[in-house]
This record gives sequence, structure tokens and C-alpha cells, in this order.
Amino acid sequence: MAKILAEPGVRLGAEVSDLQGQAARRMTDCLINGGTPEESLSLAGAHLKASREELLLALDGELFEDRRYLLREMQDSNSYLENKISRLDERLFESLRPYNKALDILETIPGLDRVAAAILLVEIGPDMEVFRSPERLASWAGLCPGDNESAGKKKSGRREKATVGFVVFCARRATRL
Repeated sequence: MAKILAEPGVRLGAEVSDLQGQAARRMTDCLINGGTPEESLSLAGAHLKASREELLLALDGELFEDRRYLLREMQDSNSYLENKISRLDERLFESLRPYNKALDILETIPGLDRVAAAILLVEIGPDMEVFRSPERLASWAGLCPGDNESAGKKKSGRREKATVGFVVFCARRATRL
């Protein structure tokens, strides 16, 4: 989308961090539907870091109908995919309803939201006894150093301790499930 917008001089992607964000979508929707840069700027909201002047310059370009058509098609595709992902998330959480307590515990891990906690639960399962220890879970996840040797030469099999530590931390937290 950024490339199609940039070709006729609309460089909104340089001024906003996410072209799929709410403010950027409102502004691009306005332009796609034939609005002026000033009309589009009025939809920006107050929370963008870029100044009004910078945004107005970024929105100033001439979108011909062929570009508008392509942008509409891209927006339709994005909307379709977002709806599909939303339905898949609903299905995932519906099937994980018996494990809501486990999801709640996993969500207490810093950096894990509900979806990441669900993915972790699906990947490792709710029964930590299978792994016998947090270190075995880290090994199963492929985060333990290997013993790599080829032609009599030892190769490094070290992993970053932070990654292993995080999996062990997750496993210890998950053992409370």
C-alpha cells in the first residue's frame, strides 16, 4: 500500500508508524474516496507524532482512479484477512475454554498476551509432567546447546542463556497449571 500511495506523491508511510493503524486508515480511506488532503488531515486525530504541516505535505499527492482502485482492492483483501483471523481466534479460544485457568496463568508471563499464551498452551499442552522438568521443556523446544561434532572437530552448540532462561521461566510458571 505504501508503494502505491508513494508513486503519486502520497508519502503517509513516512509520517505514521503503521499504515494499517486507525488514523492512517481513516486518512487513506478519505483519499481513496476522493477526499482532499485537508479533509483527510481532519481525520488524523491528535495522537500522531507528526505535525499537521508534515502530515499535510505527506498527504499531498494526486491519486488517479487506477491507484484508488488498487488501494480499494488491497483494503478489501486486508479486511477479509482480518475477519478470517478474528474468526480463527474465536474458534481457538472457544476450543481452549476448558483451559481458561491455564491461559490466565500463562498470561502473567511478561510479554505474553492472550493469543501468545494460547499458542504456547497448544504447542506444549497443559500437562507439564510430560517434560518432568523445565530444563527438559527447554531441550524439547530446541533451546539447549547441542553437542555438535563433525570430522573430529567440535562445533559450537551454545544458545543464548536469555532464551533458555525464558523457556525455563515459562515452564516453571506453567507447572502451576
